[in-house]
Amino acid sequence: MNYQTVFEITDKGYQWWFPTVGIVGTAVIFILRNVVRVPDSKRRIVRVALWFSLIWTMATFAVTFPEYYLLRKKYRAHQYSVVEGIVENFKPMPYEGHENETFTVNGMRFEYSDYAVSSGFNQTSSHGGPIKEGIQVRISHIGNIILRLEILK
Repeated sequence: MNYQTVFEITDKGYQWWFPTVGIVGTAVIFILRNVVRVPDSKRRIVRVALWFSLIWTMATFAVTFPEYYLLRKKYRAHQYSVVEGIVENFKPMPYEGHENETFTVNGMRFEYSDYAVSSGFNQTSSHGGPIKEGIQVRISHIGNIILRLEILK
């Protein structure tokens, strides 16, 4: 069988944009605080916003990076399961979100969303993803997280 790889975790890379939101916020607030000279009446708000941005950056990195690192490490060490078969029970995510996209392959259920930060595959069909009812796939996964997605061509 001739499978084409359409996703592999080692190609995705860490999602730096998520913790970077806090870094950008911190930079903007730092500039407001030290360059623009915020009035004394607003300094407390700026200080709280600065702390929130710093905590956001550290917390989001602390939560997301270890998952990414561990999944890549397990993928490279071949410590994952593989399921192969036909995509069944496919339920696409609506374009505007609010529900996850779901499907099963040989009884294994997968669920993901474009709107959730994930180290694994999460490109829904409503946003150009390749999963469709009835296609033949081979999925390397850890639990519900897709590390490699191959589609029969």
